[in-house]
Amino acid sequence: DQNTSGARKLLFSMEQQEEEDVVVSPGRRRILDTFADSLRHVNRLFNMEYGAYQRKVPAHMPHLIDKRVMQELQEKWPDEFDETSSHRFRSSEDVQCVAW
Repeated sequence: DQNTSGARKLLFSMEQQEEEDVVVSPGRRRILDTFADSLRHVNRLFNMEYGAYQRKVPAHMPHLIDKRVMQELQEKWPDEFDETSSHRFRSSEDVQCVAW
């Protein structure tokens, strides 16, 4: 699907404006996409720490998470994890663990 492919490219395109928070399909209304925004947020964190790299969009499926790796990430970015935990609903500034 051409629209899906375009949305995937948008997710991690660092050329996009930081404040862009919508995925727009030609001829369609603007849709708020907080999940995509949160993936861009994690990508920015990774780019600052490890350098720019085009990362893959995680599939919508169960993911195994290594406890040791998760602990290291929480120690590296405690404020971001605390902020994510404070949200009752999904937010653009959330840390998506499946993006690691």
